[in-house]
Amino acid sequence: AGKNKEYGAVGELDYELQAHVWDCGTDSVKRQRIFGITELMESLRKAYGKERFATLRVLDLGCGNGQSLWQLHNEYGLPWSQLMGVTAEDMRGVEVLEGTEPFDLRAKAGPDAENSYIVWNIEEMEDCLALRGRQFDVVISWITFCWLTDPIGALEMVYDRFLAPGGVLMVG
Repeated sequence: AGKNKEYGAVGELDYELQAHVWDCGTDSVKRQRIFGITELMESLRKAYGKERFATLRVLDLGCGNGQSLWQLHNEYGLPWSQLMGVTAEDMRGVEVLEGTEPFDLRAKAGPDAENSYIVWNIEEMEDCLALRGRQFDVVISWITFCWLTDPIGALEMVYDRFLAPGGVLMVG
């Protein structure tokens, strides 16, 4: 990934994430496959119900070109005011995978999405005015923390400052 394809993962997601999911209807916990945003969001929709799901605030760390933000908005109806993506460099409209059409969040979503996409260092998010005082019900990150200087410190900071009480933190 990156404009010069110098870091990050380039290619298909080729790993599986599993988690213990609580079914509030039966008060049971079961381990199930959660792979990608689709499965995560469907699990949350089931667990929280339609009304609670519609209020979810989501933070994507390492959002790249913003395609995940678009998916959360377009497919799940989450308003831009509840979505935030942080990326090390602006990848909107940049070819990430050779031979694939670049995704440009600005062109797809227009100006409404502009405040939901931040170019910032994840390890310094506490200094970002756009994030100050905000908490999120869901924090997701795919193949990002392995590229940070202090991944454990960054994870602690995200948990302590940005994850809402009872929130879901999913790092792959």
